[in-house]
Amino acid sequence: MEAYLGVNRERSDEWMDEKRCPKCLAANPVDALLCAKCGELLLQGLNLFKTLVEIRQSTVKRDDYMIKQSLLHMTTAFLSEPANLGVEGPSSEGKTYPVVETARLFPDDCVWYLAGLSPTALAHDYGELVDALTRKPLQPKLSQLQFELEILKGDRSKEAREKRVQIQNEILKMMKNAAYLINLEGKILLFLDRPHPETLQKLYPILSHDSYEASYKFTDRAKGPLRTVHVILQGWPVAIFIRTKPEGEADTWQQTISRFTTISPRMDRDKYREAIRLRSAMRGLPQIILSKFLGLDAEEWAKKALEMVRQRLMEIRDRVRASTGCVKANMFWVPFHEKIGNAFPAEIGRRMRDADRFLALIQAHAAINVFARPRCVFPDGSEYIICVFEDFEEVAKLYFSEEEKKSILTGLPRHVVDFFEKAVLPLWREKKSGLTVSELVDVALKNLGKALAENTIRRHYISPLENAGFVTVEPDPEDKRRNRIRVLMEDIGDAEKTCNNVLFTDAFNFSLEDLKEAWNKLIKICAHISTPNNTHLTNGPPRIEDWDGSQLSIEDLYNKYFILEQDTCARILESENQASSSERTEKKYECAGKHENARFSIVREAQGGICEFCGAPAEVVAEVGDLGRRYMCRKCAEQEDASKNKLKCGDCRFHSAGRCAKHPEWITVLPSCIACELFEPKEEG
Repeated sequence: MEAYLGVNRERSDEWMDEKRCPKCLAANPVDALLCAKCGELLLQGLNLFKTLVEIRQSTVKRDDYMIKQSLLHMTTAFLSEPANLGVEGPSSEGKTYPVVETARLFPDDCVWYLAGLSPTALAHDYGELVDALTRKPLQPKLSQLQFELEILKGDRSKEAREKRVQIQNEILKMMKNAAYLINLEGKILLFLDRPHPETLQKLYPILSHDSYEASYKFTDRAKGPLRTVHVILQGWPVAIFIRTKPEGEADTWQQTISRFTTISPRMDRDKYREAIRLRSAMRGLPQIILSKFLGLDAEEWAKKALEMVRQRLMEIRDRVRASTGCVKANMFWVPFHEKIGNAFPAEIGRRMRDADRFLALIQAHAAINVFARPRCVFPDGSEYIICVFEDFEEVAKLYFSEEEKKSILTGLPRHVVDFFEKAVLPLWREKKSGLTVSELVDVALKNLGKALAENTIRRHYISPLENAGFVTVEPDPEDKRRNRIRVLMEDIGDAEKTCNNVLFTDAFNFSLEDLKEAWNKLIKICAHISTPNNTHLTNGPPRIEDWDGSQLSIEDLYNKYFILEQDTCARILESENQASSSERTEKKYECAGKHENARFSIVREAQGGICEFCGAPAEVVAEVGDLGRRYMCRKCAEQEDASKNKLKCGDCRFHSAGRCAKHPEWITVLPSCIACELFEPKEEG
C-alpha cells in the first residue's frame, strides 16, 4: 500500500498484502494498526501525512495542493485552535470533489456535510436540549414526562386531570430554562454550497475564536404558539466553504474570507485528462475490481489511523488545558518561531492573520504526524509536540509556491489573479487610462483563450478585484451610462515581492546553536515563572522525548530533525502541482548524501531481509543520512560509519543505481529491490 509499509517509509512501493513492524519486523496485515507479535503501534515513526496524500491520490488526480491543504486544515479540528478553509473557483473546475474525497478519510462522526443550513435547522438537526444553566440533558426527563401524559390521556378522573396539569406545568418550567446546545468541538463543517448568510453571521464569533461559546435566539412554531428558542454554540470547529459566485454584500463577504485561508483548484488540461481517465475507469470497471484498482480498501485503514491520531491529539490537548486552565492553550513548541516572526511579510494588517494561519498549518503537519514527532514533556506529565524542520518545509511549499502564494496572500482565487495579470494589466499599461468591460472581453479571449461574457467579467472578475483593492470602478466622464475600470495597484506582484522566499532564508538556516538558544530561553522562562501556583513547573525543567519514549539531548534532536538540505530554498519555489511523483522522487534521491556531516547510526538488529547495499543477509537496520532507515550487513555498516563525515553527492551508493523493474519507485543497486526480496512470492524449488 504505497507509503505505509513498515520496511521503508521514505519511498513509495506497490500495493502489498502485508507490512512490517518497525520494532520486530514481523509481518502484519496491511490494515493492522498494532503489531500482532509485539503489540507495537504501527503508526510510530510513519510519515502519515505523506501516506494519506498518496492514498487520496488514487481518486484525486493532479491536485496534490487541494489534498494537502484540505488534509491539514481538517486535522486542526483536533487542536486547541482550528483553521478555516475557503475554496473558490469557476464552476465545473473540481472544487468540491477533492475536499469531499479527503473528508472521507476522517472519522464519520466529525464531518458535517452541510448545504444551505439555516440557523433554525442548525439547532434542530445538531442541537441537544439541555438546561441553559447546568448544561444537563433534558431529553430523557422530557420523554418520560411526555410518556406519562400519553398514559393519562384517556383517564377522565379528577386525579388524572390534576396529574396532567402538574406534568404540563413541569414541562413548561423545563422548557423555559431550556436551550439547544450545539457542541462544535472537534467538528469539520463542510459547506457544500454557499453558506446561509444568517448562519455565517451566527458562527462569526466562533470562527474568529473570539469566544469559546456564543448564543443566539430565534422564534419557532413547533406545536402550538410561537416560542423563543435559545441556542448555545460551544467549541471551535473547522469551517470549510466551497464557493463559485461572489454573491452577497461585499462587506459581509470580506468579513467571511478574513476568517478563512482561500485556495483554488488546479485548472489545466493535464488535470482534466487524468480526471476523465479516472471517471472512465469508475464507469467501466466492476466495483469489486475497481476497489482493488483504486486501492479503496486503504480508506478504511486511513480512517482507523486518523481516529488514533484524533484520540492522541485530544489526550494531549485536554492535558494541556487542564494543566494551564486555558481553552486556547498551545499544544506545540516551535523552536524556530522567532525566525518566522522576524521574516514573515508585514506590509499590511491582513498579514497578521496570514502569519497565524501559516503557523497553524505547521502545527497541523506536526499533529498529523504525532506518532513520529518528538515531544517536550513537563514534570506534571503534560506534553507539547515539537514542530521540526520537515513541518516548516512542507507548509512553506504549500504557502509560498509560485502558483499559490498570490492567491493565499491576496485572498483572490487563482483564475481572478490570472485574469488581472494577463488581461487587465497588459491593457492598462498599454492605454494608461480607464478600461471598459467590452475591451477586456477581447483581451481575455486573446491572452487567456477564454470567451467571457461582459456580465461574467463584471460579477466574477472585476467585483472581487475591486473588493480586494486592486481596481476601482468609476463612472465614465464621457458617457454616464457606462463605467470605466482604473487600476489602483499597478502590480499584483507586490504581494509576491513582500513574501519572496529569500525572506525565509534565515528560518531555513536554523543551526544547532539556534536550537540550543531556543531551548535555553525556554528553560529560563520555566525557571522564572516557577511558583507554587504553577505546579507543572515546580518539579524541574521539561525534557525532550522522541516518539518512541526515548530521551533526546538537544544535539540528538537537531541531528535527527533539523539537518537541512543545501537546496531547500530552491525546492520550496517549486509547486507540488508542477512535478510528477516520479520527478519528485528523483530529485529527492539526487540530493541524498549532500551533508558534510551526514548522520549515521545503527537503530536495531535486523531480523531477516537483505542488505540494500551489497545484497548480503541483513544484520542491522541503520539510519543513513537522507536515505533514512536501511537494511545493512555489518560490513557495509562499518564502511558507512567510517565515512559518515565525508559523504558528498556522488559517494552515495544509490547515486548511480538503477530502478527495479517491478517497483520503479525503488532505487536499488541490486537486480531487484528489497520489496521483491521480502514480499514477492518465491517459486518452489
